[in-house]
Amino acid sequence: MALSRLRATDEVLLQSMDALRDAEADYASAAEAQALPVLVHDGDSIGFVNRRFAEWLGYESARDLVGKPLAALAAEDDQRALLAALGARQRGPAALPHIQ
Repeated sequence: MALSRLRATDEVLLQSMDALRDAEADYASAAEAQALPVLVHDGDSIGFVNRRFAEWLGYESARDLVGKPLAALAAEDDQRALLAALGARQRGPAALPHIQ
C-alpha cells in the first residue's frame, strides 16, 4: 500500500516537473521574441536575459550574462545601493529604499 502511494506521488512529481519545464520554455520563447531587452533575476544573480538584452549591453550571447551577479551590471558607485534595494525587496514593499 505504501509503495503504491509512493509510486503515485513520484508520478505526480514527474508530471509537475514536466509541466514546469514546458512553462519555462514557453516563457523563454515569449521573452526571446520581444523587441525590448528582458532580464529576469533571482535576487542577486541573473537568471535569464533575452538576446536583445545581451546585444544592448554589447555581449555576443545571452549565456555570457546568465549566472553573473546582478550588481555587476551596475556602475561600481551604484552597486551598494542596488544590493540594498534587492535585499529590501525580498523583505517586502514597505522596506524598499528610494533610489535616485
